[in-house]
Amino acid sequence: MKISHPTGRDLTPKEIQHLNRLKALIKQATLDGVVSAEERQNIIHAIFEDHKVTPEELQLYRELIEDKVKAGDLDIGW
Repeated sequence: MKISHPTGRDLTPKEIQHLNRLKALIKQATLDGVVSAEERQNIIHAIFEDHKVTPEELQLYRELIEDKVKAGDLDIGW
């Protein structure tokens, strides 16, 4: 998946590393088809760990969780 910044600037190596860790965390959490409350908290914590939410983080969350929930391929366990 190619992710680019909306302002056209390239992502820094640190930002790319963060996104890769977030993507791996989300993929691990969704393997069983259900994101538990604890997994959801861990994902949210990972997104906010640098005290900002980037468009790239939101895109990953949307593609890997929200879109799958809407399609019926993933459940959220509260």
